[in-house]
Amino acid sequence: MAKWIKCTALNSPDHVIYVNLDQVVSISGSVKGGGSVITYAGGETNQFVVNEAPAFILQGTII
Repeated sequence: MAKWIKCTALNSPDHVIYVNLDQVVSISGSVKGGGSVITYAGGETNQFVVNEAPAFILQGTII
């Protein structure tokens, strides 16, 4: 079963992003303010930015 976590888009707190952790290649904390860049393998849009820190994403509640 896939592991999903709920995040919010950077600069758009009303925009919810559900991240499938099984498909994530990397999570880097290079965004000012504690956000993260999440990278998926392949696809046209394989990277996006969220408000949550990497530690929150990796230790957060799976939905």
